[in-house]
Amino acid sequence: MTDEFDKALQNALQTDKKITSFTANNNVYWLKRAEEENRRLSYIFLNTISKITDIPIIQAIPKAEKSKVLALEIERIESFSKHNVKVPQIVAHSQDYIVLTDLGRTMSSLLKDKSLQTIDFKREILQKAIAALLDIHQKKLYLSQAVVRNICINKELEVGFIDFEDDPNQSLLLEQTQARDILLFTTSSARFYISDRDYYKQAIKDLLAQYPDTMVTEISKFASKFNWVRKLPFKDKLGSDYQKMQLAVAALNHIFE
Repeated sequence: MTDEFDKALQNALQTDKKITSFTANNNVYWLKRAEEENRRLSYIFLNTISKITDIPIIQAIPKAEKSKVLALEIERIESFSKHNVKVPQIVAHSQDYIVLTDLGRTMSSLLKDKSLQTIDFKREILQKAIAALLDIHQKKLYLSQAVVRNICINKELEVGFIDFEDDPNQSLLLEQTQARDILLFTTSSARFYISDRDYYKQAIKDLLAQYPDTMVTEISKFASKFNWVRKLPFKDKLGSDYQKMQLAVAALNHIFE
């Protein structure tokens, strides 16, 4: 690394943020620190719902201890890289932090950008993200948090993935981890396609058609048991959050109708 990089890194380390970006040598880097998270109540809630509904893929995934979380992320990044999955390069690391290269804007950022709000563009990045997710699964791999804020798309529309602080396969079977990926992807992306719902629903249907029945069964458990969301009375008065959830459930149910 150059003196410019070292100086920029030292400045970034002075901040208190868990994740912060900095620029050096005309490149953008991300400094990520290990951090203790108190999510006990969230874990209890999700695990209780998972047991009541008998839907394993919505259970909380335990996060590694602070002393191990960065080592796990490095391990998972290196594994993805060996399988030619686009992930950040690890530029520097210590027990307390890692520095990663930038992969471009997140999918959520692009979908929120009003200057890019054309149907063709939104459809194109949806299909790019779906193709990248399917590629990962066909390689017998799985993500950690497959939500649109952790999916990056660069200017060449190449798709990459970030955030690997946990390992769902420690709690779930491989097919369940992949079903969980699709569930997280769908529930986080559906809200951006409310005005293009038929196209979105068909895209998810086409995605699920690529998987074996045993894996799709994991999705169907969620889709069927949460189908009531689509049938609430006075649904037009429940606001955008309800519409987002309704579309996600509808997209997942579409293949079973």
